Amino acid sequence: EMSVNKHLKQIQLYQFQFGTELDHSLTLSSEDEILDSMAGSIWRNVYGSKCYIEIPDEHVLEIAKYVHREYNMIKQLPSESVYLGEFEWGVIPWNSQKEYYKYD
Repeated sequence: EMSVNKHLKQIQLYQFQFGTELDHSLTLSSEDEILDSMAGSIWRNVYGSKCYIEIPDEHVLEIAKYVHREYNMIKQLPSESVYLGEFEWGVIPWNSQKEYYKYD
């Protein structure tokens, strides 16, 4: 039980940092600044320590564009639709080179 609590705390801290970084990105003034900041956060918190090969910057930027697009879509929805999950996510950009996703 202590081991589970320890790992849960680590995951919560990790997710809090990631969420805080994404929130900060949304305070920036230009689209380019927002996307660059989001891409950096995604790289550090999603890909940074988990991939065996280098992931092209273009791929990370496409994921940042997806996250930003979906965020803007959700902002336009009525709160109740979001709370109830009554919406569909857009298509996730996928790179056919699956070796990016070889994890330990």
